[in-house]
Amino acid sequence: MRSAKPNGWGWGAVVSILAVAGFFGYRAALVTADAPPEPSPPAFVVPAGGPAPTALVDSSIAYQGRLVDSGGSPVNGTKTLTFRLYNASSGGSLISSSSQTVSVSDGVFNATIGVPQWIFDGTALWVEVQVAGDSSPMLPRQKIQPVPYALGLVPGAAMSTDRGWAGLSSYSFGGSQGGGIGLYGYSSTGQAGVFGYGSSANGVYGTSDTGDAIYGYAVGDGASAILGYSSNGYGVYGTGRHYDGVYGESDRASGVKGVSEAGYGVSGYSSTGSAGVYGSHYGTGYGVFGNSFSGSGVYGHSTTGFAGVFARNDGSGRGVYGQSTSGYGGYFYSDNYRGLYASSSPGYYSGYIVNRGGSSFPGLYVDGTLSASGGKSGYVVDLATNVGPEALETGDVVVIVGSDNPVIGEIPLVRVRRASEAESRAVAGVVDQPFAVDAATIGGTPPVPSAPAARRADGTSIPAGGHFSMVTLGSFRAINVDASYGEIQPGDLLVTSPHAGYAMKATSPAVGTVVGKALGSVISGTGQIPVIVTLQ
Repeated sequence: MRSAKPNGWGWGAVVSILAVAGFFGYRAALVTADAPPEPSPPAFVVPAGGPAPTALVDSSIAYQGRLVDSGGSPVNGTKTLTFRLYNASSGGSLISSSSQTVSVSDGVFNATIGVPQWIFDGTALWVEVQVAGDSSPMLPRQKIQPVPYALGLVPGAAMSTDRGWAGLSSYSFGGSQGGGIGLYGYSSTGQAGVFGYGSSANGVYGTSDTGDAIYGYAVGDGASAILGYSSNGYGVYGTGRHYDGVYGESDRASGVKGVSEAGYGVSGYSSTGSAGVYGSHYGTGYGVFGNSFSGSGVYGHSTTGFAGVFARNDGSGRGVYGQSTSGYGGYFYSDNYRGLYASSSPGYYSGYIVNRGGSSFPGLYVDGTLSASGGKSGYVVDLATNVGPEALETGDVVVIVGSDNPVIGEIPLVRVRRASEAESRAVAGVVDQPFAVDAATIGGTPPVPSAPAARRADGTSIPAGGHFSMVTLGSFRAINVDASYGEIQPGDLLVTSPHAGYAMKATSPAVGTVVGKALGSVISGTGQIPVIVTLQ
């Protein structure tokens, strides 16, 4: 291998690449050309762990050669050599270039070629050597051959082990970014930067003493920060002793998304007082969002005395908000205790129910016995049907005719007509407002409380055969009264009168004839006043 010099003599070299060692650091004499930028992963703290090395190997190549003159005699002294790396045996692109002065003894010299770490990506490389003062480099270029087992690091290489531990183990103890990355995977296509698969164990397993066990970052539309799949074990399993086992974050999509065809999409477990699954959202969205096409959107389970699902809101919003397009907005069930428990601080309602349909639907439906240990505000009604010939109006006094088959559960339907006799012992109550009854469910129990068999309808007129709510106890807004049978004052007992549908003042009423007590006064004629219905 020779090259001519201007003075008529040249150089020859017999060279060998001894080793490729290390992947860290740059040499001061290094000059690079057309170096692609390294991918920039998001910065995060890398947890400490493992034995810290006393020194790190750099990314240089040991190079040894024998330099002779044009006559074949060995050269002695010091010479400045330039080493260039190309991606082809001739032509091609210059990858890097470095120069150094070496000591030559009997033609033999040793050099260390400083190269950047990123060039060792599996691309074939050739080294070209030129002696300072020579007009051209020595030819041909020499191909850099790998140490045999270094072939396990080229793209597409497969690594295996039967030692019962990792096929590849990578550590980082810091770096120029203030925290290195133990293992970094990058993909510019639709494939995974790092892909983990386990046929009977964990596809990806991450553990951390203080930081994130697994950290995933995705910037593409619809891309998953972490995607794990397992045919028999965990798709992704994370354990953190002092922090999050699995932490997911996304600007527009799901921070962590779990999908399952048979089991849990996302399952969270905690053995301490912290959360098994914790969700946080700083915008107008959801801290935790669960979606299911046939099962539970979010399922919480607890084996201790605390909550299966715990929700808290420190602002003016809702601790728990349930909404449904066709079923229950909220459904509660217990095998051995209360299905629903509500409590509040003093001065506030423990339960507050708002009927958005106004008077068209009941605010609360109870299928079973209703028990209360405190007071009750408002009046009590029973469902009745008008069997008289004329229509009924709110405030009419009615009397019992008999009963009919239930239209809600097993509660008998009271048959009534407008009262027309004085001091009738059959007095039943005062007309409240009409109900519309779904004939398809008459005699049965309503399937759901939000759609009972009977519901309040608009208007006040109840025709013959119509259903309505009848006040049988409590303070009610109106009762028809006739003062022609005696002036009525607050506190007077009221009984039925000969005037159909009207009550009158009682003087010495018989037992069972009192409708209630007047809360207003009528001096003469007829009118409507508030009343406390007592039926005694």
